[in-house]
Amino acid sequence: MTPFTASVFHIFRRFASRSVLVLLVSLAACASAPASPTPGLPTPTPLATLQPQPAPPTPVPDTSITLTLWLPTRFLPAEDNAAYQVLQRQLDEFARAPDGTPSQIVVKQDRGPGGLLDLLRTASPVAPAVLPDIIALDNADLETAARSGLIQPIGPLLPADLVDDLYPFARDLGSLNGELYGVLYSADLEHLATNSTTPLPQTWRDLLETQRRYFFALGNNTISDAVLSHYLSAGGKLTDEQGNPLLDEIALRTLLETYLEARDAGVLPGNFVELDSADKVWNAWRGLGTGMTNLNATRYLSVETRLPDPQVGDLPALIQPARSLGRGWAYAIVTQDPRRQAAAAQLLQSVLSPQNNGEWTQAAGVLPGRAAALAQWDQGNPYTTFAGDQLARAQPLPPAAVRNAVSPVLRKAIEDVLAERATPAEAARTAVAAMNPGKP
Repeated sequence: MTPFTASVFHIFRRFASRSVLVLLVSLAACASAPASPTPGLPTPTPLATLQPQPAPPTPVPDTSITLTLWLPTRFLPAEDNAAYQVLQRQLDEFARAPDGTPSQIVVKQDRGPGGLLDLLRTASPVAPAVLPDIIALDNADLETAARSGLIQPIGPLLPADLVDDLYPFARDLGSLNGELYGVLYSADLEHLATNSTTPLPQTWRDLLETQRRYFFALGNNTISDAVLSHYLSAGGKLTDEQGNPLLDEIALRTLLETYLEARDAGVLPGNFVELDSADKVWNAWRGLGTGMTNLNATRYLSVETRLPDPQVGDLPALIQPARSLGRGWAYAIVTQDPRRQAAAAQLLQSVLSPQNNGEWTQAAGVLPGRAAALAQWDQGNPYTTFAGDQLARAQPLPPAAVRNAVSPVLRKAIEDVLAERATPAEAARTAVAAMNPGKP
């Protein structure tokens, strides 16, 4: 391009830019100034001035939730597993409900290495993404999980009428420091049972006078529920006001004297100290075919139709009326995500509704943890009325730490008395001293 050509080009570009600018200003003035009405024509309505509109909000995808439940081996999928079949149907029905959520069951070992609590504790710090939304734990493991911060408080997520309907022992077992962490869906307790139509004794005195053989477990690593119930019926306590484990000397001496008298009268079997489990007690009682025994409700429900003349009753009383110790399995919420928590709580309300929990507990052959669920059972069956009374009066199984502390001391005292290595008074005094080694 020659100098002359370049000069002409720049002059033209400046002229064109100014012309475009003048044109734009003129157009803007025309747009902003009202047009003069044309004679004979209607005055046009001026266009509304356009205002900038806010952008529509970006839609948040409504991602679906599938809840995961970690459950014990009772829920292994099988056509002949009524507990699994009923629960799976209830979960499917909830998923189809307008406010329902689909879910999936993952079965884990009940306890121990690789069990529910062990995997929950192991995965929480290193692989939280694999954790379930809901977990089932027995009452001892539920307490451990709550103390370790592995599960969330569940009380605020559930309606008050559900929580209030729980039997007192069930509410206590599911709570820690006054906060509800788990809801019992399956309960159990021990009561007397016999094959005879002879009325069951109400007290140990009645039992000693009739000299009927009485089978119950002593316990192994931990003392049995039966022995703890007997000790508490003698007026004993297991903790002080601060919750520390203790044994009451007078109550323990009463218990030991009663056991010794029962052994001498033939009421306790000669191999009593060897009966350290419920299975051994069941086999010993069935082998004899007479007498009476402690049976937990779950076993009784499974064998009731095979007993010739089944009869049930309260545990024999010592100083106070005997109350069974209640235990069970509870649902707890693991997820910390508010949205998933809300969905999990809705699911639990569904499966724990009176109709659903009543149906499931009957199919599984266990007692429910709430009164309204038991009301769904056959009210014409005498055992339903009996079970309701037992559940209403039951006391919660003591915390594992308390049972672990008193069990070896209590067992040794019983063994020493029955082996005549110590008198009931001596064994009780020694046991109390062992529980409080720093006190005179």
